Amino acid sequence: MAYSQGVWAPDWFDWRQATEGSVRAAFIVRLPFRLRVGGLHRLRVDGERTYEICLWNKVDVPKGTSTQSVIAGRSRARDWSGLWTEAMVLLERPSLPDEALAAVRSSESFDSIAPLGFDLDTFAVLAAVNQAIVGYHSGTGVAVGGCVLRPLSLSTYLDSVRWQITVLCPPDYVLSDEDVIGMFRARPARELVTTGHLTGDLDDLSPQALAQIPRAIRLQADHIFYEFALLAKAAAFDSDYRAALLMAVIALEGAHARLVREELRSHIPARKDDTRQLAERLLREQGVWTLLQLTPHLFMRPEERPPEGDLDLCVKAIEVRNAVMHALTDARGRPKARKFSNQDLSALSAAVLRVYQCFVSALEARWAEQQANDANASA
Repeated sequence: MAYSQGVWAPDWFDWRQATEGSVRAAFIVRLPFRLRVGGLHRLRVDGERTYEICLWNKVDVPKGTSTQSVIAGRSRARDWSGLWTEAMVLLERPSLPDEALAAVRSSESFDSIAPLGFDLDTFAVLAAVNQAIVGYHSGTGVAVGGCVLRPLSLSTYLDSVRWQITVLCPPDYVLSDEDVIGMFRARPARELVTTGHLTGDLDDLSPQALAQIPRAIRLQADHIFYEFALLAKAAAFDSDYRAALLMAVIALEGAHARLVREELRSHIPARKDDTRQLAERLLREQGVWTLLQLTPHLFMRPEERPPEGDLDLCVKAIEVRNAVMHALTDARGRPKARKFSNQDLSALSAAVLRVYQCFVSALEARWAEQQANDANASA
């Protein structure tokens, strides 16, 4: 990931008179798809934090133009990136570093002004971009624009940022369309390029760890909860904590349900499909919220049981999942799911995955025991 920083101001603005209200932050992101909004489309959002998001398509595709003719007009085969929409998030009153204003006012000339860093606003900008993407889909019903639309993950966002611009202007100045397009087209003479970082280790795993992969692939083919566990971890790394919690709870419910079925099958004599039907009825009628608090004591060996504290957090995570899935609100009509901070959601997701791993370990131990028993019986 690399992006450039620059400074923009109206030609007539005296930066030496800048106040805190004179500083705005503009983040320009190239989306990996096209939002069909024409040339320039501007949206102002007033809420806990006021911002404007501007969507700009550099290449004009008038209504009624066929996709085939657009592709045929590109200079190179599959050179489609120029068709994608660029989004600019304009934050009023961004998080300013210490001494930022003093540094701006003391600059000898406009060209010598160093761009201000707005790294503390990264998540606010990502949220604004995703709100625009979701709002575009909800308002228009369109889910495809050259590629399938989807909210940006943190890693995709960091790979898509082009410019971070320090905007200097009077607090009451209204940016014109020409100003905004000028920033989209800007190539600041003074660029400060930063790079991202790598996550996790890169060295080879042990032969013992690699030897587990074939068996894991066989199990994953029959049990989809393994896939949801990975999706939960990926969402957590991308700071999409709500999605991480939902994926983690799905993985937990799948592993839990499978353990319940395995234990009932081993304890109840087989009578046609009675055991399977009993398991399905138990899971359906009692629900995971209740069973999760009983299953470890009924069906798991003492050394397999997850800590009680993690089980309590899982119960809370299921309540959050229910608040999301059933659009639950508080007495004032506000969504209950919005009450949880990212820190809360992260802690709940981590606990859910720890309990999930306890269930998976118990399941895999039983499958290994059954495989050994079958091998001994056939010997």
